[in-house]
This record gives sequence, structure tokens and C-alpha cells, in this order.
Amino acid sequence: MSDNEDIDDIPDLATCQALCEEFAAVTGTDTACAQFFLQDRKWDLCKSVDAYFDAKNCEDDVQVLDDGDNEEVIVTFEAFASALASASGNPTLVPSNFKFVSWNIDGLDDRSLKPRMKQVCNIINCELPDVVHLQEVIPATYSYINKYLSGYKCIPGNDPDLNDYFTVTLLRKNSVSYESHDVVPFEGSTMGRTLLVTKVKLGSVHMMFLNTHLESTGPFAEQRKRQLQSTFKMVMDCDKTTTVIFAGDLNLRDKELVEIGGLPAGLQDLWNSFGKKEELQYTWDGLRNTNIDLPNSCFTRFRFDRIYLRHSEPSHISLRHFGLIGLEKIRSCGRFPSDHWGLIAHFDI
Repeated sequence: MSDNEDIDDIPDLATCQALCEEFAAVTGTDTACAQFFLQDRKWDLCKSVDAYFDAKNCEDDVQVLDDGDNEEVIVTFEAFASALASASGNPTLVPSNFKFVSWNIDGLDDRSLKPRMKQVCNIINCELPDVVHLQEVIPATYSYINKYLSGYKCIPGNDPDLNDYFTVTLLRKNSVSYESHDVVPFEGSTMGRTLLVTKVKLGSVHMMFLNTHLESTGPFAEQRKRQLQSTFKMVMDCDKTTTVIFAGDLNLRDKELVEIGGLPAGLQDLWNSFGKKEELQYTWDGLRNTNIDLPNSCFTRFRFDRIYLRHSEPSHISLRHFGLIGLEKIRSCGRFPSDHWGLIAHFDI
């Protein structure tokens, strides 16, 4: 190909700028990244976007893209930072903010399990929360999570080889310093429920995360209330220099919280703190979530999943955003990732 033919392949400046901006908007990157992909694919937007997502979704940390005029070696920052973190034993980022997710991913429903778990992992890889609480993880999905969320340290709340389902806490390797964890069984639990307690540092902030899936269904309300009370006590007894987040699928009915005397003084319910918005209230929502197919489920709505926060003294974090994730159906199977919406919270440090 002659030099003149190469020049003829380049659009005018205004078109180049428009293509770069559209690429950046679609991929969530910037115009420098856009130009990198576009210029080697003769400014074909579709091919460039496809190449970007192929590189982003690749399981390998290093990928050679050969779909353009020249081969390109892609090393993702996330993979590079995670490798540094693993090698040094320390995170490579000093956060000024952090994201937290809690989500019952419904591993007990085997329908469309693989595409649903793939979407769960895609959402986590897209949002990049620093700490994640998962509930209803089963051995098969635990293996999948370990494989496709390699940027996270994966801590199970029960032995994956001995339990049908359990909780998992994920810590992002390049932003969270792991200190310790403990699995506390709930005394007398009929369903083998536990409390997974993880201590970490985010920058200079000491934090403790309590992940649980409390006893399920109406007939087990008394066990559930005892589990909740014992966890509240652990939260409030924690050293005041530590920020505590207690979150998970609590299976809680509002009347049960009233029956045990309400929230302890100093413990915040983040849904309340963010304005009690109705569109964010129900996490197990038979009106909107078609994965729920129990009799009369279209009339059943509960706020089973909750995030509670106890500040340290002095306080080191502040809530900036509270929302839901997992709200879009998966095209290939026509189902949502889970029968629960996930909770996501953004904090400033």
C-alpha cells in the first residue's frame, strides 16, 4: 500500500474527533485510548470497540491483538496492579474513595446458572468494588468466581467442599489490605448459617466487614432475630477506631426489627441515610424481578438485603451514593442475574 493510500484512509479531523469521542463514551475510556484502537483499524468504530472489549474481557493479563494493520500487545492496568499487589503483599492504590457491593447471587437456582454467574462477574469487573459480600454461593459458582474475578482475594464463609451453599467476601487486591478473617457459626442455626468477619485496611482506615445470610423464611423468624441481635452486639462492641460495615441477605421483615427494639444507637441503615427512596427499597421484588416465580410472587416485595454502617471515632468515611445493581435481563437466557437485586454503595474517605 502506498503512502498516499494510507493518508486517504484517515478521515478529516472533525470526523476523527467525533469517532474518538463516541468510542470513549461507549467504552468508558478516553480519547487517547480511542485513538490507539481506531487508527490501526482504519477508523472503523465497530471493529475498534469490539477489539477493546475483547482485550478487556480476555482471561489473560497479556493479549496480542492482530485484527488491525499491526499486532498490539495489551497489558491491562488492573492485571498489572493486581500482580504488583500479589508480589508485594500490599495494595498499589491509596484510595480516596471506595465502593462496596452486597448481593445474594441465587446459586441454589440451577436454571441458566452459567450465564447468570457470568453476568454477575461481568458486573463486578465493570463496577470494580473494593469489597464485595456475596450470599448463596455454591461450590460450582465459587470455582467460577475464583477464575473470573482474579483481581480479588476470595474468602469463603464455609468450606466449599463440605457445604451446599455459603457466603463469600471478595477483597480487591490492589486497593484493600487484608488483615484477618473469622467464621462465626450462629448457635442453633437450622440452616447452618454463619457470620463471616473480615478485617482490612483501606489506605489508613481500619475497617471490619460482617457478611451473612440470616435464617430464611417466615417460620424461622425467632432464630433470625437472635442472629441479628448477636451481630448487632458484635458491631457495637467493636473497637471505636474501626469502621464497621454489616451487610448481607438478612431475610428481615421490618416488624422483626421493631420487635427486637430497632437499630442500636449509632448504627446507620444506608437506605435510610440515602433518603429512603422507594425505587431502591425492595431487593427481593416480585413485581419487577421475573426470576421470582413463587405463587402470588408479583405481590411480594421485601427489603431482605441491607447495609448497616457504624462509624469509627472520629469518622473516616462518608456515603456518596447508594443504589441497586443486576437490574437488566441477560439477552441469551431472558433472565436476571439473580432473584435479588444487588446493593452498591460509594463512599468518600
